[in-house]
Amino acid sequence: MVEVVEHAPHRLPCHGFEPHEYNFMRDVFHLICDGSNTLDNGISDAASMWIAKAVKCKPKKLQLEFSYYQGLTVPDSLYICDSLEELYIRLGCGAEEHIFEPEEVYLPKLKRLHLSGFHAFDYGMEKLHYGCPVLESLSLVHFLLEAQDIFFGSLKRLSMTHCCFDYLDFSVSSPDLEYLFINECSIDCISSNKMPKVIEASIIFNRENVTACDVISSLFNVEVLEITVPYLSGLFKQALQNSLIFPKLKRLTLGHFCVNCAFGTFTSLL
Repeated sequence: MVEVVEHAPHRLPCHGFEPHEYNFMRDVFHLICDGSNTLDNGISDAASMWIAKAVKCKPKKLQLEFSYYQGLTVPDSLYICDSLEELYIRLGCGAEEHIFEPEEVYLPKLKRLHLSGFHAFDYGMEKLHYGCPVLESLSLVHFLLEAQDIFFGSLKRLSMTHCCFDYLDFSVSSPDLEYLFINECSIDCISSNKMPKVIEASIIFNRENVTACDVISSLFNVEVLEITVPYLSGLFKQALQNSLIFPKLKRLTLGHFCVNCAFGTFTSLL
């Protein structure tokens, strides 16, 4: 089933996306393709045609949702649509991974981007970096990332959920970042730096071998902090050894791994 929604005044269902005022008869294109593994190329070709036609109308907000995308081609014209301010693409399952490899990225007005179900390499992320100069909110879900870092100088909100990273020394560097959300990402260590403006962060890991101290150490100005990681007391002991304190912290939420922690270990951090 292919459903085209020309005007749909509801907020996008992902972290970091806020409701915005648009002329929904003219500025918004929303395409839902709900199928199964029997989805044939005819439907995929029709969906690709709708996307190409929508791009020609210069929308401000474009939302694509595919439960199955075998044979789907996302036209390169989508990534050079200079009118877009908000782009949401969710890909379900498919016969092959959908590689993020546009020929060119030129989205000079894009402020909010959500990508789900992609596989990206360094060159794809580099094109995003240079092609989205005013990007403020980036959300990655079920994202396989073979890149060494994420860097956007204008980024204020970063959300990563169920992402896999190929580099062991993966890092996040965004000097204007204010909100950081990391949930169940498959990686042994995430390092972060140059994020002095982060005021709200949520760090959730269930894997016991995850080292989150580098991320925690970069949140020295955080005001709202949620943490769910195994061996929290050990993490905070390491933070204490590095003379880490949270002088501006106003609200702290500890996840289910934290109930047996020695709370005295990290009270001095507050």
